[in-house]
Amino acid sequence: MGDLRDQLKKIKGALGLEMGEERKENSSDKKLLQKPSDTSLNKEKAHALTQTKSQPVAEPRKIPPKQHTQQPSKKKSHTQAKKSQAGQSSSRTPIIKSDSPTAVTITRTYLSPPRPVSTPASRPAVAPVVAPVSVRPAQLVLPSLQTLTRVSEFKQPEAWVARGRLSQLKSDALGRRSDIFIGLDFGTAFTKAAVQIADNIYPIDWDGIASLKEKYLLPTEYSELASKECFLGQHPKSSPEGLHANLKRAFVMQRISDVSLAKASLFIALVLQYIRAWVYHHHSVKLGAGSIGWYLNIGIPSDVLDKDRLALHYKKLADVAWELSLLPQSEITFENAFKYFGQPIKHQSDLRVVSPVPELVAQLAGYSKSSRRQNGLHTLVDIGGGTVDMVTFNVHQADGDDVFPFFVSNVKPLGSYALLENRFLHLSDRITTMASDVQTVLSADSFVKFFGTSLHTVNDVDKQFFRSFQREFESVLGVTHRRRYPSSPNWKSGIRTFISGGGAFVPGYVDSIRNSHRPSNCPLLIMDLPPHPKLAKSDLDRAKYSRISVACGLAVDELSLGSIRPASEVEDGTPLISTVNGLPARERPDRDELYPK
Repeated sequence: MGDLRDQLKKIKGALGLEMGEERKENSSDKKLLQKPSDTSLNKEKAHALTQTKSQPVAEPRKIPPKQHTQQPSKKKSHTQAKKSQAGQSSSRTPIIKSDSPTAVTITRTYLSPPRPVSTPASRPAVAPVVAPVSVRPAQLVLPSLQTLTRVSEFKQPEAWVARGRLSQLKSDALGRRSDIFIGLDFGTAFTKAAVQIADNIYPIDWDGIASLKEKYLLPTEYSELASKECFLGQHPKSSPEGLHANLKRAFVMQRISDVSLAKASLFIALVLQYIRAWVYHHHSVKLGAGSIGWYLNIGIPSDVLDKDRLALHYKKLADVAWELSLLPQSEITFENAFKYFGQPIKHQSDLRVVSPVPELVAQLAGYSKSSRRQNGLHTLVDIGGGTVDMVTFNVHQADGDDVFPFFVSNVKPLGSYALLENRFLHLSDRITTMASDVQTVLSADSFVKFFGTSLHTVNDVDKQFFRSFQREFESVLGVTHRRRYPSSPNWKSGIRTFISGGGAFVPGYVDSIRNSHRPSNCPLLIMDLPPHPKLAKSDLDRAKYSRISVACGLAVDELSLGSIRPASEVEDGTPLISTVNGLPARERPDRDELYPK
């Protein structure tokens, strides 16, 4: 045993000696490959910073006693030393992302060159790289007009139009009062109007002031001459600078000012003056010898009900426009319109009520009174010039009145103007002016012919835009299914869907709705809006009525439209409970519950 122990000691000693020599060799190798210490790095970094910041001079400058030179702190130098070590494996620092006020993600990549590189003053050393986005946030900004494009549609107002400045047909009105309801659809591209007289609804044509292809669609614009006199449409004596269009943009973008309100109220004042004159000219016999009581309903987006301040802007707009419309046309100027916003408005007794009414409810006025009406979950997509209004809602009755609870209301600036703006942003960066009306280049084919762009390129850009629109529509249905009304039987039987507005006839919008991914793959029952039962005109086809359905629905007593419940006042639905053989399904136990430790 003693011999065995001696042999084991000799073996251990030999092994220990070899391992110790190996450690010494490794430590000597490490000393040869060892990187500079933090202290040496700090000194080198501070020296490099001093050399970079300072400039060579003939003689050293004397520093005033109260000033002190800035030396990098130890903590900062230590951090910079770490960055310089990390930079040996990569020549770039980590990418920094930031969100700009326009919701565009900006990615900045900072290079780390070994020495300062001088660059021209006009070109920054670090250029921001903008991350590619499919569609920029729509601002509804289109190229300005080189020349007036609709002068041929202008018509010097007929003599009877001047009577519209009076709010009564006769100054000595006696007898029973006649109530007239004005429905005003103030749109981005076109403005529509209708009136109800003696239980009949009449859409307003604009033949007295314009020669339009579509007589019920008035372009939302006015001309201001050098004399400050203003006219609806594009006056031949006006210049492109004197044309005021896109008047609703401030309301769509929710950037309303007194200037934008004054311009919009001037336009609507001329419209109201014409509406009253049109009533006197065409329906004076129905009015009799009595006085007139006016009711003015102006359409607002469906989400404005939850935005009290924006709803008040629409109310103020209508109030000022009515008072301005009582002046002679020569006195309806921007200066006079601007004055009204600094003083309280008190109407005469012949204007009974001014009401902002959701356009959704006005559009459904004909459907809710028709035999095709059904209760349950519905969807409406109103595609206008500036915005797309998407709403899911229910239709039912309570105590004999129609009730419209809104589940999800989504209003986005994705209308036809935004479609054109998206094309200009991606295809025509050099074009700042155009010599064509925007409506004539709305289709992809006409856009290609006018600007010389390939059809394939325009279609690719439009696909990006309509993909964004489709995502918004899918989001509305998804939120409604998950949280707002998950128990609706219409998720299986089909959701009645109305598509209206001028954009309803642009194929990309309808195709996006049809091809959308929907909860539980629910079917969409796409339907036309039935005409209002009180509509006196029977020669309107589906396309024409869809464009004026809001105005016709607004031309009624507001109380007859039913009860409206904004989305903020509608509680979320009860989540569905999955069942197995009629019993609630049990959750699968966790592994730790099955096999406790």
